[in-house]
Amino acid sequence: MRRVFIDAGCNNGDSIKAFLEGKVFKVEDPFSFEIYAFDVSDFSSQIEKVFTSQKLAGAFYQKAIWINDGKISFNFTKDNSVTTTADEFSEGHKRLPRLTTDTKYVESVDFSKWIKNNFSPSDYILLKMDIEGSEFRVLPKMIIEGTMRYIKSVRVEFHDRFLLYPRKQREILKPIRKYVINYCKENKIPIRKW
Repeated sequence: MRRVFIDAGCNNGDSIKAFLEGKVFKVEDPFSFEIYAFDVSDFSSQIEKVFTSQKLAGAFYQKAIWINDGKISFNFTKDNSVTTTADEFSEGHKRLPRLTTDTKYVESVDFSKWIKNNFSPSDYILLKMDIEGSEFRVLPKMIIEGTMRYIKSVRVEFHDRFLLYPRKQREILKPIRKYVINYCKENKIPIRKW
């Protein structure tokens, strides 16, 4: 059995450091975990430094977590961090001119397929997810494809209340959030806010 921490949306690597300090999940010997981190913001040198300075097993992928392999668009802030996915959920999304500079296309990875191809259901996988609205597509796909059962515990930030979706689109997201939370409860997968 492998012990794995997946940091989906690791930004500048602070959440990896928080995991190692026991602030994300309470686990024995977090340094014994394989760590896989994903983020599209331009902090790759900082994240690589965390991996090398801590001699961590695993890898960093400068790719977006998504429902297929390919490219996806993101809105970036002036400091080059990500604010929102620019997918169909954010059609009509009011951009924040004081924060947002432009939309960029980045490489994406089919997260459900990646989990299935790299791990087994018997592995001990902890997932922290902060993927700027993509969780509303990624998590249901994982449930449908059975890869959510690979996960032993989840910390997720749902972005329905933070993004400026038109009211009608926010109403669409509420049942998706409820579906994911109920699925996790029914399958005894602890799920908490990140």
